[in-house]
Formats: sequence, structure tokens, C-alpha cells
Amino acid sequence: MPRKPTEKQKKFAQAVADGDSYSEAYRKAYDAEGSSPQTVRVNAHRVAHNANVSPMIDELNARNQRGLQRNLGSRRRWIVDRLLDEAENPDSPAASRVKSLELLGKMAGLFDSEKDRAEKREHATESELISELNQALTAIIERPLEVSAVDDGTPDDAMGEKDADPTPL
Repeated sequence: MPRKPTEKQKKFAQAVADGDSYSEAYRKAYDAEGSSPQTVRVNAHRVAHNANVSPMIDELNARNQRGLQRNLGSRRRWIVDRLLDEAENPDSPAASRVKSLELLGKMAGLFDSEKDRAEKREHATESELISELNQALTAIIERPLEVSAVDDGTPDDAMGEKDADPTPL
């Protein structure tokens, strides 16, 4: 049964999770002065695969990855907000507004061909597919109903309602 990790093991694990090589992390956490590079490599490998240290490295890497995903999500929202502000600002130059709309359209996949969309879905993770489906459903649910003042019994598509977004999920 693993014992409680030492302070040196914690420092080593944190350095590895921060991106240092095993040898660099070993030199930071342990007194390696005067040790040959081979000795440092061997000892660093042993520490990295220690029953106390290995799970700690995995947990720190997972925590770093979750933080990175949150940061990317926040940055993405910030960028989209700025692009929307630019696109809707009548004081912005027309070229700037058009470019903002173009970038927003690209982000939404409006310019992707059916082949591109199929290829993205083929390589998408389950969570990406669920997110895409949720976005599409939200867009459908939030779309206002278009009710004509006079219902003459003619189907909507026969009345020129061809502007609806034909882009499939």
C-alpha cells in the first residue's frame, strides 16, 4: 500500500505536470548536484513510476487539462462576444463588420460543405457531437414561430419560404 508522498515527491510530480522532463523535475526536487546525467535519468524514471508519484502526476495532469479546457471555453466565449459586438456596431467600418460576420459564420460551420461536416463528425468525440446537437436543438427551440396574418391554407414552402437554413446538423 502506498505511503504518503514526501515533499520532494510532490515537488517532482508538480514539475512534471508543469511540463518539465523527468530529469529536469528530478533536479528541481532532489539534490542531484554532482550526479551524472545517466544517474539523474535512472533516478528520475524510478521516482516517476513510484506508487506514490505516478498517480499524483496523472491527477495533476488531469487537473491542468480541465483548467485548460475551461480557459479555452472562456476565451472562445470572449472572442465570440467581441466579434458579435464588432458585427453589430454601426460605428465600425463596413469591412470590419463583414469580416466579423465571416468569422462568426466560419465558427458556426456555415461555409462547410456536406463532405467537410461529415468528416468532422466522423472524427468528433461523443461530447462534441452532443454539444453540436444541443446547439442545434437550442436554435430550433429559440427560433420564433412565423405566423402569417391570413392563413389561406397554402403550405409555407409554397409561399416562398425557401430562406430557411438548409444546413443539416
